[in-house]
Formats: sequence, structure tokens, C-alpha cells
Amino acid sequence: KKPVFLTWIKLLFSAQCALLFGMPLIQLALGLPLAMVAPLANLLAVPIVSFWVIPAGLAGLLASYLHNGMASALLALADKGLLLVMHCLAYLQQTPLANWRIEGELAGVSMLVAMLAAVVLLACRKGPLVPLAALLWMVLFAMPLLNLRGGGQLARGDISLWQFDVGQGTAVLVQTAQGNWLFDTGGTFGFGRDAGSSTLVPALRHMGIAALDAVILSHADSDHTGGAESLGSAIDVGQWYTGGSAVRVLPAGVHAKPCKEGVAWRRDGVAFYFLNNGAGGQSENNASCVLMIRSMSPPVASSLDATNAARLHRSAGSVLLTGDIELDSEVDLLPLGRRALAATVLMAPHHGSKTSSTASFLDVVKPGVALFSNGYRNRYAHPHAAVLARYRARDIQILRSDYHGAIRLDFKAGRWRAPHCARPARRHFWVYRQRPIRCGCQLSKFPPSGCNPQADGGGL
Repeated sequence: KKPVFLTWIKLLFSAQCALLFGMPLIQLALGLPLAMVAPLANLLAVPIVSFWVIPAGLAGLLASYLHNGMASALLALADKGLLLVMHCLAYLQQTPLANWRIEGELAGVSMLVAMLAAVVLLACRKGPLVPLAALLWMVLFAMPLLNLRGGGQLARGDISLWQFDVGQGTAVLVQTAQGNWLFDTGGTFGFGRDAGSSTLVPALRHMGIAALDAVILSHADSDHTGGAESLGSAIDVGQWYTGGSAVRVLPAGVHAKPCKEGVAWRRDGVAFYFLNNGAGGQSENNASCVLMIRSMSPPVASSLDATNAARLHRSAGSVLLTGDIELDSEVDLLPLGRRALAATVLMAPHHGSKTSSTASFLDVVKPGVALFSNGYRNRYAHPHAAVLARYRARDIQILRSDYHGAIRLDFKAGRWRAPHCARPARRHFWVYRQRPIRCGCQLSKFPPSGCNPQADGGGL
């Protein structure tokens, strides 16, 4: 018969194996990043807590009924064990291993590997399958070294554009082959929640993005800057750009540059440049940053006639992000002309307010698709019915976050691919009178006929 202490050690080892090989399945199933330092932390913490902290703490609790001095000594001993655990965890947090994470599209592969290894190691006590399971876990630990990119590989000149569903606010991610930029950070939701912590940080981590080249805060309105603080505390940001008075929402010590005309950069065959000064103006909205993003890759237009091919060449691979500009700023931009303003994808100014998206502005930009970032049944009744009518009259495809959810547009190999919308077209019983919306039209076709949702407009 085995000694009792050996049985206890065996049970402890089994519990540790269950934690080591089972917890990653729960983390990955919930979409949480898997830190490679966690198994080592468990190896150190579980024995100390099990054989030191808990016994000493329980003994101190019992001793408190008999002798206060003995109880104090035992509880102090338990405290020493907790301090040792905390020091070990703090040390591990500073090691390079703490920065190794499995997240993004690796999560699906990781879950498969973890599941196979966990089943083998927990079900098979011995045999030839145990080394195989250990090998699977070695592969799992090596996955962060592969540095795979979420969302598929982008080549030089390619652009991937994400408009996140952050309710009545704006947050747009722009990706190139090696770079990531975020335009606005959404708003606040109350009760200490905001778009940064609730949507952007989880989404970026799921996509395998640990750092952003820059974050542009178009202006100071809370529906555009509400997630800035939580985003900056969780994601490394290389540079901040601000328009209007948005610099005041940044934490003390964070340096930001104004998004003024003439500020430009290139990365991976994609040019970024601001078209206005992002300051002054008659209102905070009109001081919004206006960012043009243009791919340097030649467009693929072999299937178009000469007129449409010329139009595509001017605007192919181009995105115009406008913040909340209104009539005055749109008029100020018009002298730049069609060559500077033409864009295939246009962020509808000011969420589709009736004070924006003037006919003259749309006629110069001539977009193929317009992105509206709205909360479902928002109190401002955005987008306005007259604004939607102007877009439809010009056969501009309308994509709305309140109907389509998060929206992804990809410009690859010289052409725009069909949009991808996160929210399914089918109706949900909790969404009042939502109509089925199409989200699959090719943007390389001018005009993109038949793509517009027949959605009811609002008021303001």
C-alpha cells in the first residue's frame, strides 16, 4: 500500500496537469490570449500555495481559538508564502517569456493542438502517445515564434480596412503589409465602459496586433476619443495625431502631433497624408482631421471601359477618412480638386448628419462605397434620409455599422474585394424591423448597381 503522502503528491500532480493542459482550452474558447508564462507560473505557485500557504493559513485559523501568539506566527508564515508567490510572478512578468502570446488566427490552430495534447495527457497515464502529446505542446509553445499575421498576408500596396462596430461613434483600423493605424477610438458606454476596453483592445489582440504605428484622434468629441485612454494603456502606440482640441483627452506625458496639411508618410507602398489643418474652424467638428490613404499599386481595370478605367485609376486603392466635418470644411476642401479628393471608399462625414455630405463634395470625391458608423436606432437619427438619398442618387454603395456590424474592405492585387460584414443579413428577433441587407458587391465595378440597402433614413 502506497504511503498517504505519495497519494497526495500524485493528486497534486494530476491537478497541476489538469490546469496546465486544460486551462488553455477555456482561454482560447473565450478568445483570450494565451500567455506562455502561465504554465511556468502555475508550476511555481500551485505547490507553494497548496503545501505552504493553505495549510499555514488553516492552522492559523484553528490556532486563533487556542493561542493568539501561535495563530499570529502561523498566519505570518502563510503571508511569507504569498509574498514569495507574488515575487516569483512579478519576476516572470519581466521576462521575455511574458510577451509570448498565442492570439489572433493562431487561436484556432492552438485550440486543436491543446485539445489533442490535453486528451492524451489526461487520459493516457503511460504509453507511446504521451511523448506525442508532449511534442504537440512543444509545437504550441513554439507558435508565437512564427509571428503569423491575423487576417491574412498583405502584399506591398495592399490595404485592409476595418470599420469596427462601436455604436454611435467611429473607430477605423487601416492595415498594410507591415503597419497598423487606428483612426478614432469610439465612445464611452457608461458604467466605466468604453469602446477601447470593450471592443478595440479585444479585437486587436484577437487579430494578433500588439502595437499600432499611430492613432489619429480626429477631434475631441467623446464618440471619437472615448476609448483612447484604455487603448493606450493596453496597446503600444508609436505616435498620436490629434485634430481640434483632442490633445486634451490624452493622459499627461503623452506627446501628440497635430494632423495638419502637409504631414504625410509612406509605408509598404501606401501613402498617408492629411488634407486639412485639423485645427481652428468654426466648430470642433469642422476641425476634424481628414486623412487620405492611397495605394501606390496600379489598378486592375482590364474589364472596364475607358471612361470607368480612368475614373478607377484616379481613385483605386484610396480611402478618405473625414471625422465629423460639416459643410464649412467640405467647402474648404473643394479647391483641392478631384485629383486630390477622389476616393473609392469614403467615410460618410459626421455619421451621415444632414449638415454634411453635400452634393458638391460627393461629386468631387465620387466614391464607390460610403461607410456609415452609427448606433442602431441612435438618438440623433443618423444617417439623415436626405443624405442617404444623395448617396443613392449617385449609385454609391452604402454600408452601415448599425445594419452590417463591423465591416472589412480589402484592396489586394490592384482591386477591391467584396466587402465582408460581421453581422449576418438575416433578421434577429430582437432587432425591430431590420431588413435584410446585402454585403457582397464588388467595388471594382462602377457604378456598383444593386448594392444599396433600402434603409429608412433618420432625422438630424
